[in-house]
Amino acid sequence: MPHTATQSTVIQNLTDLTPAQRQVVQALAAGSSITSAAAAAGITRATIYNWRKSIPAFNSAIGQASLEYADSCRDQVHDLRAKALHGLSQFLDNPSTPPALRLKVIQMILGNSINPPSTDQTQPPIETPPESTPVPRGAPCPCGSGVKFKRCCGNSAPPLLHPRQP
Repeated sequence: MPHTATQSTVIQNLTDLTPAQRQVVQALAAGSSITSAAAAAGITRATIYNWRKSIPAFNSAIGQASLEYADSCRDQVHDLRAKALHGLSQFLDNPSTPPALRLKVIQMILGNSINPPSTDQTQPPIETPPESTPVPRGAPCPCGSGVKFKRCCGNSAPPLLHPRQP
């Protein structure tokens, strides 16, 4: 892949960095997490965060490295998509593939547009649970113990009166 303006910027930014900073940038560009990049460079994650705040060249290089990694992932997904489509095509063209299995694969590819889910109105709509509302301290506890909320599950409940279940 030929060098672009952004890659030249990353290369320029890398020359301004210490060896440990370059190692972190290269590890992140290869897809490592900040934790593993820090461990590989022999530093802590906090050091990386401090460098990002205080060294503009390092922060810029990290940003470019993450863009390069995202581009790399996008290319890999594109290649895998092509392989998957080729594999599905071979599967569907194979005369020994059972017709029922072919139909399932076709439905999967087409997003179930052949037999869309029924819109049967006899089933009640699924209700979402109501958002939790604060329980008044003097109200019965919603856990069903029969004790007032303030004495049962309330924040000020003594730990000995109501031991928490693990």
